[in-house]
Amino acid sequence: MSQDKNIIDLAATCIQKCMSIQETEKIIPYILSYMISAFHCERSYVFEKDAEENTFTNTYEFCAENISSQLHQLQKEPMETFLWWFDDLKVNDYVLIEDIEKIKYTYPASYAAVKSQDIHSLISLPLRIHNEIAGFIGVDNPSKQNIQSVVEFLKLISGYVLLVIKNRDLNNKMKYTSLHDPLTTAYNRYSFQEDIENSASWLSAGLIYCDITELKKVNDHYGHAAGNKLILHWYKILENVFTKDKIYRLGGDEFIVLCINNKKDEFHEKIQKLKNTIQEDTFHLAIGCVWSEDKNKNIHELMKQADCLMYEDKKKYYSFLRSGSRNDYNLMYDATAASTFTTFLKNNFFDTEFLLDSLSDSRVPYYVFAGDLRSNIFYITDNMKEKFGFKENIVFNLFSEWRKRIYKEEDVHIYDEQIENIMNGKCLYHDLKYQVKDCHDNLIWIHCQGKVKWDKEKKIPLFFSGTVSHQEYDFIIDKTTNFPREHVLMNNMLIPVQKDTDMYAIGFSLNSIRTINEALGRKKTDSIIRQIAYALHEKFSNSSFFRLDGMRFMALYEAKDVEEIKKFMVNVHKIIEYYYNLYNVGIDSPCSIGYLKCDPKDNPEVILEKTLNVIRFAKNEFDKEYVEYADDNIYNYKEDSKVFLSLNYDIQHNMNNFHLVIQPIIDMNTNEIIGGETLLRWKYKGQNVPPQRFIPLLEKSKQIVKAGKWILDQALKNVNRIRCYYSDFNISVNVSYVQICEEDLFSYIHDTLKKYDLPGSVLTIELTETHFDEYPEKLQDFIGKCQSIGIRFALDDFGSAYSSLSLLFKYSANIVKLDKSLLKELHNSKDNEKLLKAIVNACHEFGKKVCMEGIETEEELHFTKRVFADTLQGFYFYKPMELQDFYEVMSAKYNEEKDIQS
Repeated sequence: MSQDKNIIDLAATCIQKCMSIQETEKIIPYILSYMISAFHCERSYVFEKDAEENTFTNTYEFCAENISSQLHQLQKEPMETFLWWFDDLKVNDYVLIEDIEKIKYTYPASYAAVKSQDIHSLISLPLRIHNEIAGFIGVDNPSKQNIQSVVEFLKLISGYVLLVIKNRDLNNKMKYTSLHDPLTTAYNRYSFQEDIENSASWLSAGLIYCDITELKKVNDHYGHAAGNKLILHWYKILENVFTKDKIYRLGGDEFIVLCINNKKDEFHEKIQKLKNTIQEDTFHLAIGCVWSEDKNKNIHELMKQADCLMYEDKKKYYSFLRSGSRNDYNLMYDATAASTFTTFLKNNFFDTEFLLDSLSDSRVPYYVFAGDLRSNIFYITDNMKEKFGFKENIVFNLFSEWRKRIYKEEDVHIYDEQIENIMNGKCLYHDLKYQVKDCHDNLIWIHCQGKVKWDKEKKIPLFFSGTVSHQEYDFIIDKTTNFPREHVLMNNMLIPVQKDTDMYAIGFSLNSIRTINEALGRKKTDSIIRQIAYALHEKFSNSSFFRLDGMRFMALYEAKDVEEIKKFMVNVHKIIEYYYNLYNVGIDSPCSIGYLKCDPKDNPEVILEKTLNVIRFAKNEFDKEYVEYADDNIYNYKEDSKVFLSLNYDIQHNMNNFHLVIQPIIDMNTNEIIGGETLLRWKYKGQNVPPQRFIPLLEKSKQIVKAGKWILDQALKNVNRIRCYYSDFNISVNVSYVQICEEDLFSYIHDTLKKYDLPGSVLTIELTETHFDEYPEKLQDFIGKCQSIGIRFALDDFGSAYSSLSLLFKYSANIVKLDKSLLKELHNSKDNEKLLKAIVNACHEFGKKVCMEGIETEEELHFTKRVFADTLQGFYFYKPMELQDFYEVMSAKYNEEKDIQS
């Protein structure tokens, strides 16, 4: 009874002290420290469950003096690690194990996790919310005489710990809400103001001011739900580009990105990536970028500079825009101007009819209309009457009459919606670009603008006036190339009438123009583009070229067969390459080109879309001279794009949907496991994606750098646990040449080994031979540093590509892994076996071990033993397996050995 009272008093004293602690985050650490001093444990901790990922993370710990922290090793632990805890809780209301060795064979994954932390006993109590386990609170290595006291104390304190966690989560949620935009989850303007208060400590700052162009138009035409999708669309793009930087939504259509303490080259590389994405996107984002390394930098001044540059970018966009733009700035209602004009009318002679006549001069494609919205009677100028076939200058219900002349149904829909919004007061301006038919049924691109005047109460629309103008010349003809733009293409795409020919669409892009522009300047770059266009026109005068968006072009070419088209494409490629070389522009692939046969059933929009798709596909297949449009190819390309976006998203969200598997490596003499190769797996839409599909995407986007660090961390964490069964176990990890280019890779590996208290000898880094000569100096330096701390190197897949024996001696690899393709060749000739044996002997002569990969049959095993390889790997022994299965195998092997020894 006195002992129970003592425990109650201890719990009460602890809680009373906690009540006086002002900062919520300090309460649980205090409780854990209190437990250490009261019960003489080595470590106390709290685990919390992530319900979405179904993992447990050690969120708090306190360690006694001279006891190492384990917090970093116990993050996002899978359920398998706690399997024995849950089994124990089926019969008890707490977990107690006085000797960890008792679970060595029954729960190998759990045993490996705790044994690697020098834990020999533990007590843990579940933290339950609505009878569901939400976490654990417990201690490691308590003194035996205190075990029951610890259990009772945990029972008394657990409810209060849960309450503290709930309050912490509520506070965090409130803080998060106050500093984040609810739609995008980006940081908000308050967070921005809070962050820039520390700008004096920043070594450098890059600032990008972003504005979503035409968001207002999307909101007006399609509603705010569509506008929100557009906002989220651009936020995700910013998030993919600026993966480590803070993104702020200032409100409405504006974002700011802060790149703090970046290198200047790194900053500009991100900007270039963003610009490339904007160029490829259907929508537009105006951006302004500034960079400063000034110690006395003024962030507000940088914002002003970036804001100005952003508006310049927006102006350029509007000046080159080819359809459906709205420039609210040109249509802003100016009350002062109206007042001045009224004063002018009162005091001066003014001829309204003459003004309208001068504006509607037949030499100027400019038409004026005005009307009384109460009577619905409009006046139109003479040239508008004649051009569009109106009977009189006075027109009743002009809105309806004009609607009849709009060509496309989708434009009619947009027109109706905007007129309705104007009449309902939701929109002040009419501003659309579309095609209409004139009095001769000719199609004309026009720009129609108008403005409404309301009564003083803003309840009744009184007057509506505006203009209709032909689209400007550069809307139809590109000034740089003199090629027609895509709108002309849409109106003039003709399928040939000759029976023995077909119409082909050839799409191509000029590559790396932005790089050329930065190197040579805009003027010279335009000159290159102009000369290429002129040469193409001269060479193929019987074909039609069009400039699409950005640096993408299209040609329509009539041909008898595909061979003629292939010659056409080869010549296009030669012309572009010639002018790139003429200006000393060293680009490996100056042009991406592809073709498709036009189907007479397809309308111009479909052919244009297919052409754009074949250009995108060609850019992706940069190693091919040209590509052919095929639905399967385009589908796969689009699917790859979706995969790529999901891949990046998962990496940025704590390697979601990624996990590691291990394929054991076997000693040839003993047939026992001596190591394992760590392999990365990723799921997309619940299905495993083959590594040969997603690894190249990771390398191309350089996301392999971040993924690679995670792999190394997890691999070393696993080997630390596996060594509880086999102290000499060695883990192999594949490292990409992209990772080696990163300056901090060696220091990261070194720090991670220290983190898990491991020697370098536990790690083997595998490098594929195809990339050995890409960065020889960096590779030699990296290998030297790693080997200085005991890390071994393996030359992977030797024999799969251009293999040269010189590689075996040029680089100081410790292990050579022979590709399985060599093994398959052994069946064909005895000479092949002799050659393989010679390679193995040469490796042994120079002190290198040999691992034979891809062993699948007993016959292949015998072949391998005859050539005296050192280690073996393949499905004959083990397929790549999940960690839980691997622990089961290790446990079973260890148990067998123990039985034999006994």
